[in-house]
Amino acid sequence: MVKLNITDIILIESLSDYVKIRTTTKTIVTRETISNIESKLSKKNFIRIHRSFIVAIPFISSYTSEYVEIKKETINISRTYRDSFFKIMERR
Repeated sequence: MVKLNITDIILIESLSDYVKIRTTTKTIVTRETISNIESKLSKKNFIRIHRSFIVAIPFISSYTSEYVEIKKETINISRTYRDSFFKIMERR
């Protein structure tokens, strides 16, 4: 068990049967589904942008219609999640 401060989570990436959680200080790999983790997160601060990625909204530095940039890393927004992403970002 590892305690994480929710405000330190930058992104969550699905890796087959595992999930990689990247924080401001470390990376943790856990045997969990991304859907299960998503259900535990606040919709106010986290958004799913791809079947394999959940990102922390406060860490988004920029975005276009096709990708999100977080900590100088570019992650594609899938067509499935694009509409919900823009609806949430418009409200901010």
